[in-house]
Amino acid sequence: PRSSRSWVAAVRKPRQLELKVAELVQFLLIKYQRKIPIRRTDILRHVVGNYKDVLPELLWRAAKRLDNTYILVNTLELVEEDAEVHGDQGMPTIGLLMILLGLIFMKGNSIKETEIWDFLRRLGVHPTKKHLVFRDPKKLITEDVVRQRYLDY
Repeated sequence: PRSSRSWVAAVRKPRQLELKVAELVQFLLIKYQRKIPIRRTDILRHVVGNYKDVLPELLWRAAKRLDNTYILVNTLELVEEDAEVHGDQGMPTIGLLMILLGLIFMKGNSIKETEIWDFLRRLGVHPTKKHLVFRDPKKLITEDVVRQRYLDY
């Protein structure tokens, strides 16, 4: 019942729960957009972590947030002026940009850099490691994307 979920959730700080819910919603949207099956084990491993005691509450709140949700879909063709942001990989870099913009939007249009990297690490993108697709992710985000004025840093 809802009342037992609320009691368990009351043990956690409201801000902590809201951040976890936002993270869960972002995770679900990414999986949905990529047409990847959403498994409970993936949610537990990649999002919930030590919040297993409030998983039902997190799922309930995420479901409420996803009611009447619209998903941003990029249907634009690549243009030459944007090649700097796209890099040699084209659309994958735009995909990363869409994830960043979605995360920033979910956090109220402002986010700390540490929160961005915490989230991207869960997707296998680390600021200090070369990435197969994005090469130097830190440079891509803090220089290239900023220079194109998609983000302020």
